Amino acid sequence: MKKLNYLGLAAFVMLGYADVNAEMVANPDDNTLWVENGKDIKNGQAASSADYWSTGVKLLPNPEGEGFIIDSNSDIDKKTATGRYVRVAPDYPWLTWEIATVVPIKNKYLGMMLAAIIKDAPVSEFAGNIPSGIFAENINDCGGVPQEGLCYLSMYAYNSKINIKYLKLVKKPDYYVEMKSDTTAQKQKIELGDNVTFKVYLKEPAEDVSLRFYHAYTMPQLSVNGEQALQLKSEEGSDGKIWSSMISLKSISGDNKLLKPGQLLIKTVILGGQVKVPVWGTNTYPIELGKK
Repeated sequence: MKKLNYLGLAAFVMLGYADVNAEMVANPDDNTLWVENGKDIKNGQAASSADYWSTGVKLLPNPEGEGFIIDSNSDIDKKTATGRYVRVAPDYPWLTWEIATVVPIKNKYLGMMLAAIIKDAPVSEFAGNIPSGIFAENINDCGGVPQEGLCYLSMYAYNSKINIKYLKLVKKPDYYVEMKSDTTAQKQKIELGDNVTFKVYLKEPAEDVSLRFYHAYTMPQLSVNGEQALQLKSEEGSDGKIWSSMISLKSISGDNKLLKPGQLLIKTVILGGQVKVPVWGTNTYPIELGKK
């Protein structure tokens, strides 16, 4: 997939806010800065804009239900990319979306990428397998958004029809995962030997929550400290809505010496709760896996 060039926010502030997110719904509630629900979605001109998704891979309203369809047949139209400028703000750190279905074109390369072009923000990138479920990533964690402004939201898709129920920027998602240590804010990274806490937040209570780990690009399963699963415990007083576990990080399997933000994909397995689809989180700080 095309290498991303990160852009600062300052150059975009001059565009103003008058027509930002014209086809998106701006501030539908106090928790949401904007949401793309697909109802009025459209591709515009080739040039990037805050008013429409740029001409490229087709984005269509879902005729059979919620959200929108990313319709990409790379062999026919050779168009795989689109994007637009969206509002960002320090108080709205979470980019969240739900992939309902993925219909691949047989025997063709399958891929997807979604990223807010902010320095050190996570990049969600998949090849060969595009998982369904609820995704949430904190785009402000490592580096952060210095002020309210605009950033470019980039999307690639290859040889598939992908139904996204919603795409939005919020203060707090209904479901999300955090992976942090006591020193990540200071060091801006996670290292072997750190005491790392995995924490899952749920809108409704659950009876059991555990985690599985994958490398995000082609999704091979990974082991953390030699284990492919991590059992979480319900935090006292959370009524089964907050689950966590702290470990001393000793290893993550694979040949990677560094996992950039977005490369460790964390699957939340939830039993006995209202959410019936997987919830996916990721690392929002670099993880250095070299020997200490």
